[in-house]
Amino acid sequence: MPSYKEMYLTLVRAQRDAILILQEAQQQTEEMFLERDVPDHLRVIPARPLRKGAQAEAPQSETER
Repeated sequence: MPSYKEMYLTLVRAQRDAILILQEAQQQTEEMFLERDVPDHLRVIPARPLRKGAQAEAPQSETER
């Protein structure tokens, strides 16, 4: 009889590892982007903390302003 607990833990650990790998790759590529000169038509918008209970909103495009 398979150990379902061990199977579950193996899966959860692998998922955690995959998430950490993806987060690290995202951070590395963001740093690579920020290290180079940003073209005029692109701008970096700093993150701002959300108020308690608020939901994140998509940034407005230049045409919506």
